[in-house]
Amino acid sequence: MRKTLKLILITLFFGILLNGYSQTKDEAGIAYNQGIEYVKSDESEKAIASLENAIDICDKVGFEADDLKAMAEQQLPAQYYKSAIALYKAKKIDEAISRYEKTVDVAIKYNDADIEKKSNKMIPQLYNLKGTSYYKKKEYENALKYFDISTQKDSDFAKGYYSKGLTYNKLKDAVKMKESFDLAILKAEAKGSTKTVAKSKKAAKKYLVNFAVKSIQKEKITDALMYLDQAGEYGEGDANTYYYYAIAYNKKSKWDDAIIAANKGLELEKDEKDSKAKIYFELGTALYGKGDKAAACIAYKEAAYGEHVAQANYQIKEVLKCQ
Repeated sequence: MRKTLKLILITLFFGILLNGYSQTKDEAGIAYNQGIEYVKSDESEKAIASLENAIDICDKVGFEADDLKAMAEQQLPAQYYKSAIALYKAKKIDEAISRYEKTVDVAIKYNDADIEKKSNKMIPQLYNLKGTSYYKKKEYENALKYFDISTQKDSDFAKGYYSKGLTYNKLKDAVKMKESFDLAILKAEAKGSTKTVAKSKKAAKKYLVNFAVKSIQKEKITDALMYLDQAGEYGEGDANTYYYYAIAYNKKSKWDDAIIAANKGLELEKDEKDSKAKIYFELGTALYGKGDKAAACIAYKEAAYGEHVAQANYQIKEVLKCQ
């Protein structure tokens, strides 16, 4: 009697266990199917919740549900990626960054190299975008923090270095500005991104000339010449560049260098006479400094135009007493 009762109890136990297992596996299937429906309707957040629920249930079931679990895992990284895209399009940048970073983790966990690669590509771009928002608000230190993260996330991210170059210019750090633009050019060239190369060179040249102008205003002529030389690393200078060279050389009493620079500036200057007048003034100064009074008079007469009339006429009438 006792053996019969024991057998009945064991049978009931395994019956309950098998029934519970069957129901649990069915629940996993329901969760998975619901997730697939959400995938088809592009409801990625709901798809993620259902698929993760299916995976959790499969873990409880054990090896008998491995096939279903594998199918759910295969779907999951793509849904995380789609949800990250949706957040980005909704301009929820912080949330998008967090979701892309989570997507990378999910993609690694479930061996989806394509989703991992695409997500890693987006992350530095979003940090760069976040930095740009601070840059536009003139919060340059905060901007730089996020630009730094963008290049830490991807050491070959040329646009991040370009953004850092712009920011260091605003922070009046010529050394780091140049370093950043140089890295932007190097990384962009390696990837064949001619647009980023071109705009980085243009910005570097422009801002180095600006640093030169400010140095001239502060009578730091050696620094000015250094910045002008550095600007030349990014391409041929324009008329203004040679005009500032002429000013700097004149202040250093390097008359021959100033004459060469002024003549080059006049050669490049294509605008009206008013634009050339300032260059002629520096040419006159250099020629006078060299001792060529006759040539200086000719140059100053060409400079006597527009806003330079008074200065040029003073040199002509009072200093050189030109005929």
